[in-house]
Amino acid sequence: MVRWITNTGIRYPFTFLPAISRGSGLSIDTLAVILSLRDLTGLAAPATGRAADRFGPGSVMVAFGWLSAAALCASVLGRYGLAVGFVVFGVAKIGFDVALNGWVGEEVAYHRRARVSGIVEMTWALAALIGLPVVGLLIDGFSWWLPALALAGASVPAVVSLARAFSTFPAHHVEHGRDRLSLAPLRRSDVVGAILAVGGLNLGSQLLIVAHGRWLEDGYGFDPTAVGFAIVAIGSVELVATVTSSRLADRLGKRRSVAAGGLVLALATLLLAIDPTPRLALGLALLALAFLGFEFGFVSSLPLIAELDRQARSTIIGFVLGGTTLFRAIGSPLGTWLYNTGGWGRTMFGASIGTAAGVVILLMFVSEPGAGPDSA
Repeated sequence: MVRWITNTGIRYPFTFLPAISRGSGLSIDTLAVILSLRDLTGLAAPATGRAADRFGPGSVMVAFGWLSAAALCASVLGRYGLAVGFVVFGVAKIGFDVALNGWVGEEVAYHRRARVSGIVEMTWALAALIGLPVVGLLIDGFSWWLPALALAGASVPAVVSLARAFSTFPAHHVEHGRDRLSLAPLRRSDVVGAILAVGGLNLGSQLLIVAHGRWLEDGYGFDPTAVGFAIVAIGSVELVATVTSSRLADRLGKRRSVAAGGLVLALATLLLAIDPTPRLALGLALLALAFLGFEFGFVSSLPLIAELDRQARSTIIGFVLGGTTLFRAIGSPLGTWLYNTGGWGRTMFGASIGTAAGVVILLMFVSEPGAGPDSA
């Protein structure tokens, strides 16, 4: 439940960027900068990963769950509250995700980890299927700030339940000394390759995410409610991608699955670049295909990066996810600039190039880890 709430909270500002801009009085360019700063908070991911390895992923998840609720409350307090709340929410989101994926890495054997990662990542699709349509109705019927308040209210019982679960069934974790966080993983070619590969995938996705709400409004005349329900189709496709990934990635190999998802994303965005405003049905189908490719590739990458170092899973996950936030932070203002200067077509061309580069790096520098008997 907490993951669904944080996924809805991280997604809706992009989908409803024009409506939030009109309601808050902040320009789209200013909001893009705020969202970029929110993504940059992911640079704290290695430190949160280290904390999860030291204190246990469960306690770290609970702490960041409370922080996300507080950030959502702050974001309804006018322009400055929105800026602070959005940025702090970024810290809470990345911290929760790093700890959660570290917990999955510790508790689930590598040969079936994609299935569990797929179940966890269904919350991303369900955010689109359930969360975003509700957000659209709340914005249209009430105000731009009400979705954040509603999500904050839902967070309280969800985090309480999570805390009770981990107090009853504590996760195992690796004890470390109290030495400082080492940058040694950045001297490993596979870790750097994973950062750049998953980063390219995220850059392509971010350009898509930051501009698709504007595209639906500008190209097809959608209002916030229509945008929210159009995203239901996206969520359905993402759910299919997540389920497919959870079933296929363990058999096909995680590396191969990441590459396949990236290629689908690159192809779909390239087609949208060639024809920026096709017939509505085709446009939505290509948009859904692009999200499908990203979701399939990203879900497959999570068990892969968790196995790069079995003695420091959360720390390595933190480095990879933290590094990829740089690409998302670049993607928000870059996507806004590309859309302002060249429209949807130029934005999608940039998404295709970024994604394809990530796939090439993946194939060159990242190999499939062996699943030895000590895999957790």
